[in-house]
Amino acid sequence: MIIVAFIIFMEILLQSLKLGIAPSIVVAVYLLINKIIEDRKESKQAKLNSQVIESFAKLNNFLDYFTKNIINKEVDKCEVGIRHSFDKLKSTLLQESIIIIINNNIVANKKNIITNIQHLINGEYYVLKNNLNLYTTHFVNISDFISEEWKQELYDDIIDIIFNTEFTKDQKIYSLQSKLDSVINEYKNIVLSSNLNKLNDGTDR
Repeated sequence: MIIVAFIIFMEILLQSLKLGIAPSIVVAVYLLINKIIEDRKESKQAKLNSQVIESFAKLNNFLDYFTKNIINKEVDKCEVGIRHSFDKLKSTLLQESIIIIINNNIVANKKNIITNIQHLINGEYYVLKNNLNLYTTHFVNISDFISEEWKQELYDDIIDIIFNTEFTKDQKIYSLQSKLDSVINEYKNIVLSSNLNKLNDGTDR
């Protein structure tokens, strides 16, 4: 009866995976059942007949495909998320800085502008961190790959350009766009590279 029950359970498990029903729960149950059976095999307390072994073989083959498919989709989703998060950071910083350049008397409002830029960068940095915190690679949050030092670097770059007295407004806007493209793309590549290295580390284990 136990063997028959296992066969029926394995068939239900296989169908559940194919239908995408609670994959993490199904996989966890599968691993638990597999461990129990392995223990029984080692202790020689029970023997599995050919039907049970065949049932496990079918599930193992499907699980291999299922897991690889999930991993590939998760890797793609993670990379897209990283790129989108940094592109949003760049777009917001550029847009708000352009508004400051166009609508303000830079010299007269210097103190307020500096404060606003600080708040802007701090806020957008934590938006970036929260967005990246949605993604993990081998149990490590992608947000762990970013650096607090980037806030100061961005602040220095933006302030230097906004208060450059030798630039016209158009030159400041062009310089900001060029600088933010360069710096934030560098940050993005650091995170993408760190994520790829983590993936490779996990593959090699």
